[in-house]
Amino acid sequence: MIDMNVENNCMKDGEGETSPGLPHEPVVNELIRKKAIMATATTDLLIGKVVAILENEAASIAGVGHQVDEIKQELVFMLALLISIS
Repeated sequence: MIDMNVENNCMKDGEGETSPGLPHEPVVNELIRKKAIMATATTDLLIGKVVAILENEAASIAGVGHQVDEIKQELVFMLALLISIS
């Protein structure tokens, strides 16, 4: 397991100076939180667009269903007229 304590993660440079190795745990947590927020925002945007497309398609299908019913009714009337004429 990685020790996130900066004092334990110091590396020696060429002149004997120490520099921090891994970032502090709060910094890492903040980066993870920001990435999660960005991913959530992107996912929300994508889901919103997919829902809008599906709603549009559902409305189109519902409209077509009504038109099919109207055409069917007209054909029934035409058939009745043809039967009464013959």
